[in-house]
Amino acid sequence: MTCFYIKESKEKNKLKLFYKYISNKFEIMDNSIELPIKVEQKLKNKKIKKIVQKLRENNVRHVALSIGLEKQNQLKNEMYSNDMNVLDGRYLFKMLSKNILEYICKKSKCKMQDIEVSILVNDANDLNKEIILNLAEEVKTLNVITNNINSFKDIEEDLYDEKGIIINISNNKKKSLLKSKIILNLDFCEEDVNLYDISKTGIILNMCYPIKIKSKKFNGININYFNIIIPSKYKISGFRDEIIYESIIYNMEYEKVRKKILEDKIEIKNLIGEKGPIHNNEFNKL
Repeated sequence: MTCFYIKESKEKNKLKLFYKYISNKFEIMDNSIELPIKVEQKLKNKKIKKIVQKLRENNVRHVALSIGLEKQNQLKNEMYSNDMNVLDGRYLFKMLSKNILEYICKKSKCKMQDIEVSILVNDANDLNKEIILNLAEEVKTLNVITNNINSFKDIEEDLYDEKGIIINISNNKKKSLLKSKIILNLDFCEEDVNLYDISKTGIILNMCYPIKIKSKKFNGININYFNIIIPSKYKISGFRDEIIYESIIYNMEYEKVRKKILEDKIEIKNLIGEKGPIHNNEFNKL
């Protein structure tokens, strides 16, 4: 998979930029593309459609957008509607599940082998199963909360038969999450999450999309994103580290990604809640 890095124009000559803009002219250099637009520029729908059409004509399917272009929601939506994969860091979020748990435990001054973790998941795809298998060996108790209980029975059996590890698979909306200090939400939507009673001081990590916890009793930590530190050799000016690194590991096998994360010594810089980065003292709730 070739990922194209798309950024706004740095052209200072207004006439040249205007010519490129009206003629819809841009060049693809290796896997880098500079669009003939400025970040602050408000684009018309017709122009957006032409830009995306030309990208598709050049077989651009997987893209990493610059920090500036990430704010151009209409451009992103047109890309989505044309089946283009716009990297957003969510795939990497899942791949870093273990690292993030370690980060939380370190901040909370506890050990992973002493905590109870629940995973909210409906899609029994390979990545989600790998995450369950990996974390089951690291924590004291692992619960899998799902609407598709039968789809995860094979994991339950394999862990017990091969490693003597017991995981709990259920869908009890009143009791399933009350004892879990950390909840990994792999694919539940906001409506589904809010059907469950959550530990008042729990920590929930929403790995697919931002979610708001509506319960007035909830006084825990609701995490919707993350920031990482990557080696300087990977950095690209104007792009977020999370997007760059996701472009590097995207579509790699789970074990290879985990190995690369260790080799690159990827660090969690901070976790992002509804109001910004989570401060260290907030993790004392755990």
